[in-house]
Amino acid sequence: MVTFNVLFLGETDTGKASIIDVIAGQGEGRTSPCSDTREVQLDNKTFLLHTAPSLEPKSETTSAVAVKQRYQDLLRDLRKNGGPHLLVYCLDGSHSTSWIEATHDAISSCFTLPFSIPTIAVVTGVRGLAQQESWWSNNQTLFTNQAVRFVGHAFIPVMSHD
Repeated sequence: MVTFNVLFLGETDTGKASIIDVIAGQGEGRTSPCSDTREVQLDNKTFLLHTAPSLEPKSETTSAVAVKQRYQDLLRDLRKNGGPHLLVYCLDGSHSTSWIEATHDAISSCFTLPFSIPTIAVVTGVRGLAQQESWWSNNQTLFTNQAVRFVGHAFIPVMSHD
């Protein structure tokens, strides 16, 4: 049986674990400050949903280099097991998206180019269709300039960021 690896990326408090809980049918509420993996069965297929740690240091004792190394270790482990089959960038619509370029660079450095893993964006905290369309239009150019190509995107208007 084929197992599909899905990697959820995002800054701290962007709702990665909550989005995974919704996909897993377990509601919201579980959070994890570091990487975590959940196995989910959907349509008779097995998906391993991996929550990647944020690249931002958590405290003065955790260096950016250590965080990036942990992140790259996760990506290398995934590559050994077939690689991630889908990247999901979890974005809080009220926060800056500047972290995406550093995350994308870290991922690219772990894979042979051209790196062509399907990538989608899930944006939380933007309410109303007009605001969602405006947010996407305003940020799409930024993503393109950062060489991040999303094959799709979705908005979740309300999401707990416990």
